[in-house]
Amino acid sequence: MKFNTRTLTRRCAMACLLGAAVSGAYAQTSNWPDRPIKIIVPFAPGGGTDQVARLVAVEISKDLGQPVIVDNKPGAAGNLGADFVAKSAPDGYTLLWGTVGTQAINQLVSKKLPYDAQKDFKPVAMVATYPNLLVVPMSSPAKSVADLVAMGKSKDLTYASSGVGTSLHLSGAMLAVQSGLNMTHIPYKGSSQAMTDVIGGQVDMIFDNMPVAYTMAKGNKVRPLAVTGTKRFPLLPEVPTMLELGYKNFVTESWNGLLAPAGTPDAVVQKLDAAVKKTVMANSFADKLLQAGIERSYKDSAEFAKYIRAEYVQWRTFIQVNRISVD
Repeated sequence: MKFNTRTLTRRCAMACLLGAAVSGAYAQTSNWPDRPIKIIVPFAPGGGTDQVARLVAVEISKDLGQPVIVDNKPGAAGNLGADFVAKSAPDGYTLLWGTVGTQAINQLVSKKLPYDAQKDFKPVAMVATYPNLLVVPMSSPAKSVADLVAMGKSKDLTYASSGVGTSLHLSGAMLAVQSGLNMTHIPYKGSSQAMTDVIGGQVDMIFDNMPVAYTMAKGNKVRPLAVTGTKRFPLLPEVPTMLELGYKNFVTESWNGLLAPAGTPDAVVQKLDAAVKKTVMANSFADKLLQAGIERSYKDSAEFAKYIRAEYVQWRTFIQVNRISVD
């Protein structure tokens, strides 16, 4: 038998290069993290999404042994920040603090999304859920949802949100549809500015995320009228749900979870998931969340991926039937 020494040499060289690449990748993964990690929050500071991200970042940094920095990149209902992460290196150092908007709703209201919510991310872990709270200015004559609807019969009402396609926007759209009111949507880059204008009376109402809305209601800066969850919120037992008030299927809940760019090594995702789980499942942390108006809702990577798909299906019909679009 004759051997082609050149062929053997090439094959050996390729095998060596492949082995070196695998070895290098393994070394990088096994040493992860060896520098600070950045979590991109695609909304302005001060909102519910931002609050939860900061609580989690502080705790998981202790377990990972590296600083975890929250970086706000607001704009386009979360699309700017999400797109930034989608196009980042899949090395575990740039992560997305995702929401129902960035991962499910936005792709339904726009055909021009700069990223693919299904293909460009790898879910790491879901952390929390919270309903929205319908609030009005303290100066508003509305003391109930019935009062608010009655007001809307005599004048067009305005409602604020943190952006087109967010759960805040769709909650207002659902009220308009079910009540038959003509309501004007006023989107902002974040809920903090939106809430400021509601407090000041420039806007009639907002369905804001519970963490922000509860704080403002507790401080008597706005009047709470209804909760969009399936049950009354523990810290506001006197406030009814929209379901109790006769609004069919009126359940809109926001959620937060950690996602990495597609292609991030499984070993890195598993380390992140373990750190998040350790943090979220601690009772002391759950209590801290609840005091901020947030309920713990941990799901691992696989469960989180299924949940995101289910959220997409849930919102698709409502958005298509009511022709909600930003294009």
